Amino acid sequence: MSRKHLNRWRRVALLLGGVALVMVMVVAGCPQGNGPAAGNNSPAAGSDNSTPTDGSAADDAGGQGDGASTAGDNANDNTGDSGGDSSADDNTPDGGNDDNNPPGDDQPSIAFTFDPATLTGKYLMAFLGCEGGGDVCGDPTAHRVYIASSDDGVHWTVPDGWTPYVGSVPDVVERDDKLYIYTPNQVVFADLTTGEVTEPVDVEVEGDGLPAGFVDPSPTLDDQGRIVLFFIAGSFDGAIGTCAGEETTCTVNVYSATETDDRDGIHFTLDAGARAEVDVDIASDIKTATDPDIFYDGTQYVLYVSHGQAMSVWTSATLTGAYTRVTTLPDGMITPASGGVGSGLFDAETGMYWTYAHKSSGDTTVIRRAVHADFSAQLTADDFTTVIEGADLGFDADSTVGSPGIWLRQ
Repeated sequence: MSRKHLNRWRRVALLLGGVALVMVMVVAGCPQGNGPAAGNNSPAAGSDNSTPTDGSAADDAGGQGDGASTAGDNANDNTGDSGGDSSADDNTPDGGNDDNNPPGDDQPSIAFTFDPATLTGKYLMAFLGCEGGGDVCGDPTAHRVYIASSDDGVHWTVPDGWTPYVGSVPDVVERDDKLYIYTPNQVVFADLTTGEVTEPVDVEVEGDGLPAGFVDPSPTLDDQGRIVLFFIAGSFDGAIGTCAGEETTCTVNVYSATETDDRDGIHFTLDAGARAEVDVDIASDIKTATDPDIFYDGTQYVLYVSHGQAMSVWTSATLTGAYTRVTTLPDGMITPASGGVGSGLFDAETGMYWTYAHKSSGDTTVIRRAVHADFSAQLTADDFTTVIEGADLGFDADSTVGSPGIWLRQ
């Protein structure tokens, strides 16, 4: 087997060990490879919370209500290929704009319709689900994208009519009554007024000094209401999130790109420089660096970077500035071996951080949450509580539910 194919299947197999699949995004309209997700309580234009001049914390207010089914009441019946098999190239719009649709005369076709009145929780989560053991869920085409909401961050419900579609390691951002659900290479739009969910549309990133490929996009909003994607650089034929070839040490960079003025959720411009530079050593506990997740805690921006079943913490005073690893934790690790491919948010009402991660054991992967006051101590397995597992979706015991992407609704 060639090194090219070894690299490809090593990346797929790593998902069950806590590292998300790495699929490349489309760059300047040219496919370059494959990767997932997470982002959240970002400052957004018009937020009510007091924040620094370069951003504002997301408002804690959100839609309240009941009536949504328990997580997966209807999801298992809807599991299928809807939305994942169509060609995004044919659906990519261009030109023009309005409040609820991507620009252009050729709008993406509608894949399905769900009931937005049952997606009322204060918090949103995008996550992947897959029924079956490692032989099945090691294949990214077996993954399906789910959306759920919660009022407490613990009990999650999938909205009525949601049809899980083909996609891996998703993340979500909400703006102007619309969800932007990012998966490797693509975005899906879900209208919160009509309940219409589109077929996938290819994402394009352009800019000087653009690396060879992009994986693991995590969306947030800046202080002007533009979507900003954080991601890892890499290419399909090379090493992604780790050292290439025979190298044993290297640096993996986290980059960002900001939505262009048309604000269509599709077109982005690369931001200057790297957001974080992660030193990787194949002989150390940090063999990989993947799945960045960005959020705002009211005073600073916090970036999680995944290392298998562990995550490190980085911070910056500005969204697109340079991030440094926190020094209050050993090697900056918040979860030394208690979960990876995670997401975080800061709950302003309680002044506590919520850290979500997926944890694998054998053929089973579940999503867990820990609540903590700061980054002064590492989180152990005992600090986490399982919040979503395969049984919630009607799956058998051997199943994968993972890659949580959390969003605090404004």
